[in-house]
Amino acid sequence: MAKVQSILGIGFYAVAIAVFPKTCIAQTPTITVHPEPEFSVDGLAVGMPVAPNSAAYHRYVCKPSEQYDQFTRCFESHTEKGVQISRTILHASNLVTWYVNKVVSPAYFTATDIDAEINRLSSQFSSAPHIYRLNETYGYPKAVIATFGGVELHPLTPNDLAILAQGNSPRAGILVDFLSNFGMSAKAHLPVYRLSGTKGFAWIASYNQQGKGSLRFFAADPSQMELGIQHVQEPAQVDVNPQALSDAQKRLQNAKQQMGGLNQRFLSPEQAEREHSLTAAIAKMSTSADPNQISNLATKVEDFTRQVSAATALAEMTLNRRQATQALKEKLASEDSKAFPLAISQELNDAILRFMALKESSTLDEIKSVRVALETAERDIANFKALLDLRRAAGQKIADIQAESGLVMDDEIRRGLEQRVSNAEKALQSDNFDNAQNSISDLINFYNLNSSKIKSNEFQAN
Repeated sequence: MAKVQSILGIGFYAVAIAVFPKTCIAQTPTITVHPEPEFSVDGLAVGMPVAPNSAAYHRYVCKPSEQYDQFTRCFESHTEKGVQISRTILHASNLVTWYVNKVVSPAYFTATDIDAEINRLSSQFSSAPHIYRLNETYGYPKAVIATFGGVELHPLTPNDLAILAQGNSPRAGILVDFLSNFGMSAKAHLPVYRLSGTKGFAWIASYNQQGKGSLRFFAADPSQMELGIQHVQEPAQVDVNPQALSDAQKRLQNAKQQMGGLNQRFLSPEQAEREHSLTAAIAKMSTSADPNQISNLATKVEDFTRQVSAATALAEMTLNRRQATQALKEKLASEDSKAFPLAISQELNDAILRFMALKESSTLDEIKSVRVALETAERDIANFKALLDLRRAAGQKIADIQAESGLVMDDEIRRGLEQRVSNAEKALQSDNFDNAQNSISDLINFYNLNSSKIKSNEFQAN
């Protein structure tokens, strides 16, 4: 079984590698977690300081936390070998980390993998987990949340869930859900929890029937985040090259304009969060900052825009099926206007009208429903076109077989041919392509199977 190397190397103060690959179904890696006993992610443990001057820290976009006073929230996201990796760090003003989060998508699991990993984590932490399970429901995967140590999960109030469902933040601190999509969970009336308690670890995995899903895990000490430690370190002053600063500022401004041109409608929740973080980082960046810092941020914005532009273009192309569908309908209608069934035409028209009625406020489920309606109409049109072609191709063959069946002296063979000819003619007059194709195939196979006897009987009759 092939192994895929995990994406590691946070590069803070002395760290230990803490993630190892594990194989899963269809030679695809299941990403697992091997945390240190003190609760850590990728070697960065709760209560451990970050190194603000390190190259690893500079890969993150950091800004003051909107929910925790005197805390800084740092975020980075990238794609490696088709896997999206996102990390979040929350550290106090004294640089001590109290929350380290990682999300991996896609990740692959089976039910056995889930149970084995929870058992392994239980052994690692020497404590029994609290386990929450979501059985697979219509449109949503199976999911498991397992917590270890002192972290606690408390369900959000109905008022907070209503705020989430509207796309806003209830400002309830760190949230946990089964889908790693709080808004979707709230709209679907699935549980969403707020984090509390003391130092611990949480592991959240979801997977569909094919084993594909997502993985989130984090180490945290909610009790320390609520304290809001007050010690701030002033940044060191650096000499700035005016030309380098001007070039870096222009590059960042251009990158900002490119990102501003993205179609927000087609951003995923993770991409929207990343875009929001980058925008905030640009606003926070001082015009007199180190040119290298400005250039590094510009690089992150450029990379993000490049990746998301391709993704949104694909989403638009996938969604915009109306012109191709309409062209197919017009072509068939012009060629076979009398034969084209009214029911299929109406099915396509209804799907197109629903497509044109979509708005930016339309939900993902509404968009998926319209896409399925368009695909179904297109498939029905293609099947009917194939049925028309089959009618033309099979007509002469049936006529030839009918002529020969009258000369067959073997009563059993003659009755078999006549019955199959009748079945084929009836099936061809229906709108069911599969039924017509099966009937024609049955007739031809019977004719070929008895061909030698039919030819012999014809010769005797002549």
